[in-house]
Amino acid sequence: FQSDKYMVWTSASHSGSSSSFSSLLLERQQSGLTHRRLWRTPALLRRIELRAVLEEHDGCVNTVSWNTAGTQLVSGSDDCRIAVWDAWDPSAARHARRRCVVNTGHVRNIFCAKFQPDSGDTKVATCSLDGTVRLQDLRSGGDTLLGRSHAFVSKFEYVPDTPPVLLAAAHDGLVSVFDVRAAQQPVALINLSHIGGCTTLAFDPAAPGPLVAVGCEDALVRLYDLRLLGGEASEAAPVKAFGARRLLEASRRGRAHLSQGASGLAYSSSGELLVNLRGERMLLFDSRAPAGDSFQHIPVLADTIAEYHGRANDETFAKECAFLHDGGYVTTGGDCGHLFVWGKRSGELLLKARGDGAIVNCVAPHPALPVLAVSGIDSDVKIFGLGEARRGRESAQSGHRRAAGESGREGVGTARWSGAEV
Repeated sequence: FQSDKYMVWTSASHSGSSSSFSSLLLERQQSGLTHRRLWRTPALLRRIELRAVLEEHDGCVNTVSWNTAGTQLVSGSDDCRIAVWDAWDPSAARHARRRCVVNTGHVRNIFCAKFQPDSGDTKVATCSLDGTVRLQDLRSGGDTLLGRSHAFVSKFEYVPDTPPVLLAAAHDGLVSVFDVRAAQQPVALINLSHIGGCTTLAFDPAAPGPLVAVGCEDALVRLYDLRLLGGEASEAAPVKAFGARRLLEASRRGRAHLSQGASGLAYSSSGELLVNLRGERMLLFDSRAPAGDSFQHIPVLADTIAEYHGRANDETFAKECAFLHDGGYVTTGGDCGHLFVWGKRSGELLLKARGDGAIVNCVAPHPALPVLAVSGIDSDVKIFGLGEARRGRESAQSGHRRAAGESGREGVGTARWSGAEV
């Protein structure tokens, strides 16, 4: 492997099993040798297929998340439990096995679960339809109530550089701070209740300060600087917003919003913002570009880098989105139960694979390996990884149609490998 070039692994260079390849990659990752450009290799993308199904839950799996090292995966479900999995262990007989299951104190559907960064993967924060945010201790099985919202909490993120603190978006329109160190009443920093519920949020990893993008039930994604907040939540002003120009123009003309808001947000390592809109396309913005428009006295960046067609996002509010291959590709799920992957710049739909019997909501790329955890309405988690290199494997998108030509059509290019639908 050469760190200064894209890594290519094809049948011409290696005919061994995918497990030995994954083992090699994990060993190199753990020894600090794996280069982040690994994920960019188109040859690897074409070899991604369903590799494992993790079965434990009794209800929809609404959240999947890796730990920082990519050695463990946590899932949360309508059954009010979380499951922790040892994932992609090359020394194991199987590449994924259940580590533990925790009956949380939640009484309604769990929508987000994440390892606490400074806990050595021994603690997991969770939020739920019951409006509570809780902390699970995996060693003792203890459950701590961190706070309660007036409506259900759908998403949270740890504030960068302050792991004991997390920021949560609730459907009462409030974005609030929860302190993991002590159970206390959450502090509301942002109030968008006059617009609707807050659905999702994401921190910009490339920003010099704590900048957080917040999705609400309209076509704008608002960007806030946490250093400027702390007064009345209703007076919190975004520093900028992101919204497609055609949606802003439709709103100015008095037409109903064409979107029901963002169901998922994701930042690339360079600060590009991916916005997964309900009832609309998935959009990519250069968050460093200046705002050239305004809407309701908010400076707005209305020019998109790319827009991605071909999947429907109408049935749920929980569809995530993510960057793959070190930011070279983007991915999300669809109402048709498929996983979609596009070229980030080209907008070309490169992969469409069955990921759920009904709807794919969650997409969680491994932090380093060509592995992707997917979940939705089914009561399991599906792990996509490298299959064996075979000559003549079909492209996941027949003819590699451009996404711009597939707007509104989800039945195109079903992935078939080895004669079976994935």
